[in-house]
Amino acid sequence: MEQRTLIAIGAVTIVALLAVGFIVARSEDSVERAEECLVDLDEDDGKPGEEAEADGDEDGEDDDDDDEEEKAAETSKPAGTGDLAPEATAAPEAATAQAWAAQASAPAAAAFDSAAEGGTVDPGGDLDPEARKTELSKGFEAASRLGAKLSKAQKFDRAAKEFDKCIAIAEELGLPTRSFETLHGNRSACREKAGDMDGALEDCSIVLSMRPGNTKVRKRRMRIYEASGRHQDALVEVCALLVADTVEMRRRMEPLAGHPQAQAAAQQAWAQEKGQDHMETQNKLAELMALCGKAKSEALLEARKSRPMPPLEEVTSESSVFQLLLSYTEYLDQEDAFKAANLEALSTRVAEANSAEGTFEKLGALKARAFKYMTMREYKKAGADLMAAYFLFSASFGSPTEEAASLDWAPTKALAGEEALECAALLRFVALFHHVRYDLEAALAIYRAAAALCKSSPKDLSLVEVMRSGVLVDKGDVEGAAKSMEAAALLAPDSVDVLMHRSQISLLPPTPDFEKSEADIRACLAKKPDHVVALLRSAMMFISQAQQLAMDAAELAEGNQNQLAEAEAKARAEARLAEAEDFVNKAKAIRPDMSEVYQVVASIAEVKGDVEAAIAAHDKAMGLDPKNPTPYMNKGSLLSQIMQPSNNEEMLMQITAVLEMYRQALKVDPHCSQAQKHWAETKMKVATTFEETEGIIAGLDEAVENCRDPQELVELCTLRCIAAAQLEGAKDLGMTSFADING
Repeated sequence: MEQRTLIAIGAVTIVALLAVGFIVARSEDSVERAEECLVDLDEDDGKPGEEAEADGDEDGEDDDDDDEEEKAAETSKPAGTGDLAPEATAAPEAATAQAWAAQASAPAAAAFDSAAEGGTVDPGGDLDPEARKTELSKGFEAASRLGAKLSKAQKFDRAAKEFDKCIAIAEELGLPTRSFETLHGNRSACREKAGDMDGALEDCSIVLSMRPGNTKVRKRRMRIYEASGRHQDALVEVCALLVADTVEMRRRMEPLAGHPQAQAAAQQAWAQEKGQDHMETQNKLAELMALCGKAKSEALLEARKSRPMPPLEEVTSESSVFQLLLSYTEYLDQEDAFKAANLEALSTRVAEANSAEGTFEKLGALKARAFKYMTMREYKKAGADLMAAYFLFSASFGSPTEEAASLDWAPTKALAGEEALECAALLRFVALFHHVRYDLEAALAIYRAAAALCKSSPKDLSLVEVMRSGVLVDKGDVEGAAKSMEAAALLAPDSVDVLMHRSQISLLPPTPDFEKSEADIRACLAKKPDHVVALLRSAMMFISQAQQLAMDAAELAEGNQNQLAEAEAKARAEARLAEAEDFVNKAKAIRPDMSEVYQVVASIAEVKGDVEAAIAAHDKAMGLDPKNPTPYMNKGSLLSQIMQPSNNEEMLMQITAVLEMYRQALKVDPHCSQAQKHWAETKMKVATTFEETEGIIAGLDEAVENCRDPQELVELCTLRCIAAAQLEGAKDLGMTSFADING
């Protein structure tokens, strides 16, 4: 009896286990069946508006077939599911897969159970859970296939609704995360093409929360952001794509460390694999960088119209002031005399004039000592004397910079003849010192007053217009600067100052005229052969032309296009470089101790490929004028170009040397935007932590706030945008540092 009982119990147990196994198998079959029928639309994803063929229906006019299939899908759905309300399938943008599952499953189940309880379903609503899963699987398959077909037929809105159903049913079936990634990816594709950009972005965010490296969805989000004018957000997506590519490539290289040939082969294979896609991403990066930098700089400039930047407490770099003074004949013609003048005697003259009654004697004494300080490059003291003279002038004849002063300023007391011209000369240099402190509005007002005092002298009035044009350039008003220069040329067409400065304005965008610029600079030197600034600028112009001609010759040689044209380009490049050397040698003979001369010597050596001579010239320039930021910056750029590290340790040492040059440039001139830009670009190459990158961005923010040159502002803003986008993109990928890129 006991034996029969045990046998019976055993048989029941076996049957129960078989039943459980059958149920589990049925459940797994339902899930597998649902997964198998799932089609990833991104496998054949075109951009919005691209034509797609429906199955066997080239014109896409298959409404009747689709309607029938939709009805079939309705009848194949499990009883009571109905069309779920949008809120049943909407997910918050930042939701993770788990959070989305928790939020979406409850409404789906509620909709199913509510309909069943209300008696609105057929008897299928009483199916056991496994039968219900089977029916759900059938409904999922029907909706998925119909959604794919509707998408092919470009009926994207209806297709998106089918994927709404799929997502709800998938929750009931408990499909794995990869299925939801595909479903939300499909729905995002349909929503984008249907014009529902917010919905598409929502789905993109859900997919990327599940798998941040989903390239196709990230590209879609980039596309949507760009179309919506959200260029910085689009730039983040491009950076994320490129960062992910870089990380993947480095991971492929790691096992091949110490095998350069194998690494080269792997890199080539990588390039072939990525090919056109990588190139398109790089092109998009450049495009978005330009848009973001331009937009940010324009916004800043617009804000500054209502909230102008305060002037600098002191002049900009002494080197810049020195070069500006050397560009004007009014300074050059008096330089030697004031170099020879005795400072003590000039100070005595100032003291005596202050105790006397005559205004003009005081103005003349202060102006004379200011000139002496200029020749000594004591610009702070020179500026103090000029401002003292200006306050005295304003007290006697009215202030040109007072708010009440009109554009047609006139002295409150009569001024004429030589006295008026002397005061005009004083005001020109007062305005120049306002200019180098970036007090541009005050500079323009004072130049207007100077013009009012020298209307009787075309030469003096022309010089005012020339100097005024420089202020307008720094304001970003290139058109206004050109008009001012035209007025100067009409007054004194053969003026050295007109020819010298017009040659520079001719090179400014948006329509640089190199031929006109060269003609003017040559005419300037014909009239004043010892004009050092003109000699140096001519040399730099010819160096630039030589570089371009050399590049043209290299391209012709590479393509074996035209040997005669190649030879001509090489010959012209050599001729230009020889002329540049001739000009710089003349400048060296005139001013052998001028730092800027050796900057150009270094540039010529670099073009020739003589690195040792270039470095020596940069060092000579630094030694002659330790306060000139340009040679530090130029040497840093050269060191960056010649880096050939054999390992990471050498690379770090070489980059440290480059960074030190830029740091020295910034120490000399904290407002040197180019040094800040180069420093940030270099630092970004070796930054391994997010904190370092945040520090770079903070430095760029400060540089942007202090930058006053419109073109340099665009460059800084562009770099700031890319640095921020790279950081955000890396974080969005789930990275915690840049060690996988720069480590």
